[in-house]
Amino acid sequence: MSQLSPSKLNFLTNFLQFNTLKKRNQNIKHINYKIYYLLCQPETFLLAYKKISKSQPFLINKLIKNKLFFFGFIQAKEIAQKFKDEQYDWNLYCKKQFSKVKIVKVQSNISFFYTNLIVQEAITQILEAIYEPIFQHFEHQTKKMASNYGFRPNKTPWNAVEIFKNTNFNIAIKNTIEDMYDINHTQLILKLSKRIKDKKFLKMISKFLKSQTYKQFKKISIQSFYSLQSLKKIPDFNFKNKSIFSLLFNIYIFDLDKFIYFNLIFPILKKNKKKTYQFLSKQTKNIKQLFEIWFLWQRIIRKKNKLFKPILKKQKFIFEFLYKNSTNIIYSRYGENWLLCMITNYQEAKKIKKKIKKFMNKKLLIQVSEKQIILVKLQSGVEYLGYQLKTPSLKLLKKKLRLITNKKIFFKKFKTKILPSYEKIYNYLKANKFCTLDLNMYPLSKKSWLIFNEYTLVKKYKKAICFFINYYKNCNKIFALKRVYYILKYSCVKTIAERKKIGIKSVLKKYGKQLNIKKYKITSDGIIYLNIKLPTLKEIQKLE
Repeated sequence: MSQLSPSKLNFLTNFLQFNTLKKRNQNIKHINYKIYYLLCQPETFLLAYKKISKSQPFLINKLIKNKLFFFGFIQAKEIAQKFKDEQYDWNLYCKKQFSKVKIVKVQSNISFFYTNLIVQEAITQILEAIYEPIFQHFEHQTKKMASNYGFRPNKTPWNAVEIFKNTNFNIAIKNTIEDMYDINHTQLILKLSKRIKDKKFLKMISKFLKSQTYKQFKKISIQSFYSLQSLKKIPDFNFKNKSIFSLLFNIYIFDLDKFIYFNLIFPILKKNKKKTYQFLSKQTKNIKQLFEIWFLWQRIIRKKNKLFKPILKKQKFIFEFLYKNSTNIIYSRYGENWLLCMITNYQEAKKIKKKIKKFMNKKLLIQVSEKQIILVKLQSGVEYLGYQLKTPSLKLLKKKLRLITNKKIFFKKFKTKILPSYEKIYNYLKANKFCTLDLNMYPLSKKSWLIFNEYTLVKKYKKAICFFINYYKNCNKIFALKRVYYILKYSCVKTIAERKKIGIKSVLKKYGKQLNIKKYKITSDGIIYLNIKLPTLKEIQKLE
């Protein structure tokens, strides 16, 4: 057997320590007494660097290709030594010290910038191993009727909206926590101390909360905080997902998820079970018999015979039973946005709204007014994470029920529909100057992209189209995005026409309707031919 080198042996031991930490914390009652020693090992930061390099696209940038920034065992050892001596300073990475950037100091600023991200990722790995089993246990306990989806591994915004797809609702309560970074630090550390008893680890988090880097989150948006002159070219870099605070915020607000389930949802479910049992015992215990009578009445309704008047009363009975006496109530949260949908009266919904407000103001110490918590009827629609939830109105359903003859179609009419929120999409297109600001929304040429070639232009517009398709592909009506497709397609045509100084018709004749552009690239292996084009509406329609 070949012996392992000491560097590989240390890396393997650190990997096993992380696995043991995950296995121990699968037990929810487990308490962690020693965690800080993981930050004193350089292998933890190498694991964090690997994870960032796979998930984030910052390594593709030209600055890293030119080797201005390099992270290896020596750099990881320096950071680990600072944590051993308890001298790691968060204030080095503040914008104030590096506001005036020069060409000579680009290398130092990049290294300070990326080391901060790697340290944050290393701490989030430790906190995820401790608190992710708690979130999973809560989902299993509530049967996904109250759950958290934001800033968690393998969770997307669609998972937070998918729960409402095959359900029936009447009223929704919505809120977005505007002062996300103004939480109470003493309560946060008390909540962490229930599961973590390591004093050094808690001191390190308290230093982060008191540092100038954290204070910049309050004053400035996250993208502008890291917008140095040398790092403006990095595309689609989401700093919010890779900060320590994103996970600490979930731990702080987790009490709100518990409150809404155990004090609001669980007692409503008990009441509805009793009501349905009493409701069925008075009328009938079998609902299948009522459905058979329902469909028989629909066949004979045109004859207008007086003998079938009692069956007409049972129509109303079935309709009220399905719509009003159902037990549907679901809560979902994604970061700072949360939504609660239910079937209740408008007056009862106001009482629930007041209870949530008291809990957030008194126990969580988050100041929320009544105007910020929105109460809406789902007939008009509710926006949530770029989607729009809608249910059909009672008046329209009663008119359509006469024409229904199948059971499958009958149940589909009651379900909520998830649609893309067109207001946010159109505002995005107007802000980025893809179209005019009028209601007509005519496509425009993007003048800031006239520098690029035809191949790169089509590549960028294809990314924009694919972004909307991939985000909204699971909606009920994805084909309704054809207006967005039209705007992006013809803005691409107009930019090429303005760059070439020719008409739109000549561009479509030269490259075709889908702008099929070819390019060749010379490499060491030889000449490589590249081809790109925009997707068609039929390809988009297949995703529906």
